[in-house]
Amino acid sequence: MGIFHEEASVELKVAGVGSAPQVHITGPEEDGVRVVCMASGWFPKPQVQWRALSGEKFLMFSETQAQDGEGLFTIETTLVMRDSSSGNVTCSVLNPILSQEKAMAIFIPEPFFPQSSPWKPVFMVILTVLMLPILGDAFYIMREHTSKLQETQEWKKLHRDKEEIQQIKEEALKARDELQADLDWRKSVYLVALKKAKLYADWRKEKFQAWSVSLDPESAHSSLDVSDDKTTMTLKDSTKYTEFGFYSILGHEGITSGCCYWEVEIRNADKSEWALGVCRRDVERKGWYRECPGKGFWVVGMYGYTFSSLPDNSELLVPVSQRVGVFLDLKEGDVSFYNMTDGSHIFSFPLASSSGTLFPYFRLRSGDVSLTICSGVGGPVQTSVLLTTLLVLQRILRASQDRGSVQAVVLMVISQRLNLHYSPVVLKLCPHNASTLSQIPHCGSSWSCAFPGVIAFEVSPE
Repeated sequence: MGIFHEEASVELKVAGVGSAPQVHITGPEEDGVRVVCMASGWFPKPQVQWRALSGEKFLMFSETQAQDGEGLFTIETTLVMRDSSSGNVTCSVLNPILSQEKAMAIFIPEPFFPQSSPWKPVFMVILTVLMLPILGDAFYIMREHTSKLQETQEWKKLHRDKEEIQQIKEEALKARDELQADLDWRKSVYLVALKKAKLYADWRKEKFQAWSVSLDPESAHSSLDVSDDKTTMTLKDSTKYTEFGFYSILGHEGITSGCCYWEVEIRNADKSEWALGVCRRDVERKGWYRECPGKGFWVVGMYGYTFSSLPDNSELLVPVSQRVGVFLDLKEGDVSFYNMTDGSHIFSFPLASSSGTLFPYFRLRSGDVSLTICSGVGGPVQTSVLLTTLLVLQRILRASQDRGSVQAVVLMVISQRLNLHYSPVVLKLCPHNASTLSQIPHCGSSWSCAFPGVIAFEVSPE
């Protein structure tokens, strides 16, 4: 006898009945009353129906649903009642699986309906009264918010303006520093060029102190005669000539620092033998000695029939001057000689750093000659059109420099006669190709003049 097995299928359905619906009135609508029905804890999703007291179903209502973590549904439906004759309304919730239903009814009094309720105006008035403080608070908050927003915007604007002003100030300071640095650089170039150029005596006198020199009779050679005012020296016997010695004398005071100058007038400068300059106190001045920097002398003079300077005893290609200016610059370390008759440069020596204290030095050898130390200020340089021109340019440069606006650069050194053109508009010297020389003044805004051996400068004013 055989045993037969048949498979059986079991369908398991899970269902849950939740809470009874809760129905309440939430407020009036434009033409009716809004009623809400809510039920929770149902599974699966229940079916909701609204019915009137007569059993008539309401089909127009809204419904929302939510499902919790256990899968149970919460249903909320809203119905708007527009017919006051309906009286009671019932909300029923049906489980479609179990066919179990729960319902709840609510009675809506006729006065709740807007079209027939005398409470509507009262309700609106009350609502309006309740809304006024809310609106007032909202307006106040909005005004405060707007005011704070405006204050914030104004503060941000002021902050931006302050930052812009600070940036402009920093840029202005930076530009000023750059301009000052450029000015200092140009000024240094100008001063270096001015020093190297030597230029003319009147230009140098502006930077040097006039030194009052008097002769020291105790340092004089026995063949020299010194005047009572200790400013002039001559040979006691001008007809005497020696091949074995120099007759020299020193200034009374030594010079240890600074920039100073003095002037010496030479009588019969081109017909006698003489020398002048500076020397150290301890130099050898007896008999025949060599007047050169290596021996502590920095001098120019007439050697035989040649106007020259040592150490190479080379001839100076300049006219013999009847009046010589000695410019001693211990700060920069040089001594320069100038022809004080026409202001031109004669020769310059560099000084060793170990030169020490230096004394004015004067020497005669032969001829009817005398050396006279002029007053500290000295006589006026006999300027021609050339020197008048240079003095004018000197005043222009000084005035521009005092304003802090001088911008000078060396353009060229002119060793021969060359016409230069000057324009007061741009304060500029430049080569002028005209072959004829014109005199000062010239009608109009420019003039030109010949400059032998001069350096031209360009000046840009403010």
